Amino acid sequence: MVGQTYKDLQIICVIDGSTDSCKEICSKYSAVDGRIEIIIQPNSGCARARNNALKKAKGQYICFIDPDDYVGQNYIESLVRAVQKYDADIALATMIRLRGKSRKYRTHFSGVKKFETLNQILHAAECPPNYMVVNKLYKASLIAENALSFEEGLAWCDDIRFCVESLLMAKSIVCVEEAVYYYVKRRGSIVGQRRSLEMQRQRFMVRSRAVRDILARGASVSGAETVVTKLQYTFLRIPIMRVRVDFKTHMQHWLLFGFIPIYSRAANG
Repeated sequence: MVGQTYKDLQIICVIDGSTDSCKEICSKYSAVDGRIEIIIQPNSGCARARNNALKKAKGQYICFIDPDDYVGQNYIESLVRAVQKYDADIALATMIRLRGKSRKYRTHFSGVKKFETLNQILHAAECPPNYMVVNKLYKASLIAENALSFEEGLAWCDDIRFCVESLLMAKSIVCVEEAVYYYVKRRGSIVGQRRSLEMQRQRFMVRSRAVRDILARGASVSGAETVVTKLQYTFLRIPIMRVRVDFKTHMQHWLLFGFIPIYSRAANG
C-alpha cells in the first residue's frame, strides 16, 4: 500500500490479537510514513477489525485489503479515477486467486464499464454466489448514509451482509480491468478449513438471508444461485451427503455424494 501510485491515502492497519511481529512491523512503517495508523485490539475477528477501522476512516473512499493479500501498484488510483469519472458508488477490481503456483481469475473484467440497474449491478459483481468486499472501493458516503457495517460474532462469512447491502443500495457501479487484487489462499486460513456444523450453520444463515434479500428486491437471479447448502457430511473430505435449499422454489433437497438426488420436500420458513 505504501507504494501505491495514488499517494493521498489513510492506511489503517488493524492488529487483531496477533502474537507475531505484526505490531513491530506496522510500527516501523508508521514511524517513517505518517499515512499509516495502527489499531490494536484483542482477538475479536475480522468483522470487528473492519468496523473499528471504519470508525477511524476519514477519506471519501474506502477499501479493504486482507492479510496475506496484495494489490497492484495502480490499484487505488485506477479505482478512484473510475469512480470519479463515472460517478459510481462502488468500483470493482479484477481478482486473481493465488494458491501455491496456481493463478486463477475469480473476477475478470474487460476495460472499464458502468452498470446502473439492479440486475446489471448484481450480475457484474457475480452476487450471488460471490460476496467479496476486498476487491471493491466504496464511496464513504454510501457506507455512512446506509449505516453499513460488518456482522460481528461470526466465525466466517461476516462480510456477506455488507457486500449485499452495499450492492442493493448502490445507484451504480463501475468495473475496472486494470485494477488487480491478488487473493492469496493459504493452508490454515479460515476459508480453507474443514467446516464444522456451527460454521455450516452460520454460513447457511447469512447466505440464505442474502438470497432472500436479493429476491425480495425483485432481482433476476438464475436458479443455481438461489440454492444454498445447508449441511454437508464428509468422510476423508469426500462429500457423502449434502442438504441444499432452493429459495426460489422453496424446496429442500438431499444429494448423495453431493450430486445424486435422493429426497426432496418443502423447505421450512
